[in-house]
Amino acid sequence: MILQQKKIENKYKNTIMRSLSHNLRTPLNSIISLIDCTKIEGEGNETARKSLQIARSSSNILLHKIDDMVDYSKIEINEFKPNFTFFSPQLLIEEVLSFCQTQAELAGVQLIFHVPENIPERIKSDRKRIRQILIHLVLNGINHTQKNGFVEIKLENETNHVTFIVKDNGIGMNQETQKKIFNLFSQENANVKGI
Repeated sequence: MILQQKKIENKYKNTIMRSLSHNLRTPLNSIISLIDCTKIEGEGNETARKSLQIARSSSNILLHKIDDMVDYSKIEINEFKPNFTFFSPQLLIEEVLSFCQTQAELAGVQLIFHVPENIPERIKSDRKRIRQILIHLVLNGINHTQKNGFVEIKLENETNHVTFIVKDNGIGMNQETQKKIFNLFSQENANVKGI
């Protein structure tokens, strides 16, 4: 009885989440379109151009968070399905770094990527989920790395398995935090910046 009630609650939450996602995504896409259509010309307008760049980057991050919420609601009701396709790992990394570039510039953090020659041009996996994970890790690295630090994405290929590695020179995590990092809503102190 309790399990059945929980399923109904999760189904209801999922319906609300999808509706909320749609209601948030529509105005956000309009904002992004308006930003893209705004042209600022002439000298002395660098501040305005930078402000538009930050607004676009922030809007994209918000869209990314909305996708996360929808995915989480699908996981709760066992409707989450991976989508395996062929894609270029190098192009994916370039896309992720481009997505995070404005935040990195604001924080004074350098973004680096390294793709060795033995990485295949295409791999088969869930591109959208890998992109989500990489964006989370890179943004987290930026948030916890001090000015003039770095966040790096690199690829390794061992026995036909490509591994994505995200590394930064931020504060890191102590052993206690490492034990609970995959617990729901777990977070290290968000106010601490890198050293």
